[in-house]
Formats: sequence, structure tokens, C-alpha cells
Amino acid sequence: MQTENQVNSTITLSHHNCDTLICHTCLFFKNKDTSFASIDAVAKNLALQVDAGFRNVRLSLNNEIDQTKQLITETHRIHEKNQNKIHEAFASLHQLIIKHEAILKENMAAIENDNTKQLNAYENHLLKIENSLDFQQAQFCEIVSKGQHVQLLQREYGSVDYLNKIHKELGRLKAPRRTQYDIQGLENLSKIKDEILQCGTVNLKIDNSLGYENSRLEKIMAQQTNPKMLDLSDQQLNDQDVKVLVEKYHEITALSEFNISRNQISSKGIKCLASMLQQNKELSVLILGDNQIGHRGTQYLCHALEKNTVLTTLNLSWNRIGDKGAEHIADALRENKTLTTLDLQQNCIGCLGASHIANALRINTVI
Repeated sequence: MQTENQVNSTITLSHHNCDTLICHTCLFFKNKDTSFASIDAVAKNLALQVDAGFRNVRLSLNNEIDQTKQLITETHRIHEKNQNKIHEAFASLHQLIIKHEAILKENMAAIENDNTKQLNAYENHLLKIENSLDFQQAQFCEIVSKGQHVQLLQREYGSVDYLNKIHKELGRLKAPRRTQYDIQGLENLSKIKDEILQCGTVNLKIDNSLGYENSRLEKIMAQQTNPKMLDLSDQQLNDQDVKVLVEKYHEITALSEFNISRNQISSKGIKCLASMLQQNKELSVLILGDNQIGHRGTQYLCHALEKNTVLTTLNLSWNRIGDKGAEHIADALRENKTLTTLDLQQNCIGCLGASHIANALRINTVI
């Protein structure tokens, strides 16, 4: 015990109760049971704590930087891959369109050429008849104009026979018809055009877990030797880490005791954990104290408790679940008949929340 004069003369002590350097004004100072510690010792201890805090923050920061670099690398790789996919798809489509267009034009040209050839042949035949008719008619007109009546009479039957022959020949002729054809499927090109334009639509999906890693968590899980108990308390774990635990480390489904207290887990992480808890048949002790669950996370957890039949101990202390969270717990207690130990200290539960739980305990006689 140090005197007041000693403290006033040189400030070398720190009061254990109020952690102030100048503690001679504190009422505890004159209490004979009051204890003090050396400022050097307190400062050294504080320096160690702050140094450890800096190291933890630095470790978390380095993890975030490494994960960001991985995301950048993965983004570049995916970008290049998508660029190649687009090029290959459109190049293949472009080649197919050019090739098919050439084939289609070639087929159409062959049909048109055949039609033209038939029509030209028919036209030439008609022109020959016309030339013969012109010649015969010119001779006839010359005889008439010269008054050569004897010669005209001599050519009577010849001219008549010629005209009858030409008339019959024209009657037997069958003019070629132009081939009619329809190009099937061209109307579908407009639909294909719309589909191609739709191929350029990009749907953005944000994947927050892409490339996420926590090397410290991986190391802890790799060194895990107890298949029934896992202690991840005070590891600065977040919602992403809980998601990784549930999705990647399936061995946690065989745990009987799981301590994940004093971390940075919110309702999002609890939602992942609750989905696992609904199906779990082994876990009997779950410690979630000193996180950031809130009333929303409590709702997820309690929904799982209504279906869980093996959990006996649940610690939810220091999670600020409030009256709303207490109401969710009350609803779960009315259904759950397995839970025997429930820690709810320091959760900002008022009279209303306490009354909800009290009413539920009238039904639940196990806890």
C-alpha cells in the first residue's frame, strides 16, 4: 500500500480499479485494500497488448491484400477466357453465314441459268419461224405487186399449205414456264438476329466469395486433431469464414462441441451455420458468445433449434439480441425439448423480452 504523499510526489503507480495514472483523487485511494501497480509494468503490458493488436490487424490486412491480388489475377484470366469465347463463337458463326450464303446464291444462280437457257432456246425457235414467215410473205407480196396472176395461182396451194403448217406448228409449241420457287427459312433470320443480339447481354453477378481464403483458418483446420471438439474462439473470423467452414470443412458436422465465440460473426454467418445445424445429429455444445448475431441471427438460429434434437448447451452471451431476439428464443423453447443450458447474459434484454422467455419456460420444463 502506497501513501497519498508518495503518489503526489511522483506518478509511478496505476490504480487497478479505474486505470488512471493520477489516482489520488479516487475514493478507492484511501481504502486500505486498494492495490496499485507500477506504471512501467502497466505500460509494458499495454504495449504488449497493442503490439499484438497491430500484428493481428496487419495479418488481417495482408490476408485481404493477398485475396485482392488473387481476385485481380482471376478477373484478368476470366476476362481473357471470355474474350476468346466471344471471338470463337462469332468467328464460327461468321464463317457459317458466309459459306451458307455462297451455297444459297450458287443454287439460285443454277436455277436462274436453267430458266434463262430454256427461254433463250424457245425465243430462237420463234425467231426462225418469224424469219421464214417474213421470207414467204415477201415473195407473196412481190408476185402480187407485179401482177403475176398465173404465178400467184400456181403458188396458191403452196402458200396456203405453208400457212397451215406454220399455224399447226405454233399450236403445238409449248412455251417454257419460269420455275417458281420459295426460299424457305429466310424469315427466321430476323429471329436469329434477335437471338444474336441477346447474346451480347451481360448478366452481372457479384460473387463475394470468389477466391476468398483465410490462411490462418486453413492452418488451424489442418492441425485439428480432435474430431469431436473444435475451438475457433478469438480468431477474428467473419461471415465468409463461417461460410467456408460449412461448405468446405464437412468434418465439422461430426463435432460434439464447437466454440466460435469472440469473433466478428453477424447474422449472415449465423444463417450459414443454422442451415448446418438443422441437419446435424452430433453437435451438443455450441458457444457463440461475444459476436454480432443480433435479433436477425437469433431468428435464423432459433428456426434451426425448432428442428434440432441433439443440442443441449447454447451460449449466446454478449450478442445484443434484444427483446426481438428474446422473442425468437421463446418461440424456439416452446418447440425444443433437448436444450438444457442457455446463456443469455449481457444481451440488452428488457422486461418485454424477459416476459417472452418466462412464458415459454412455463411450457418448457427441460431447460
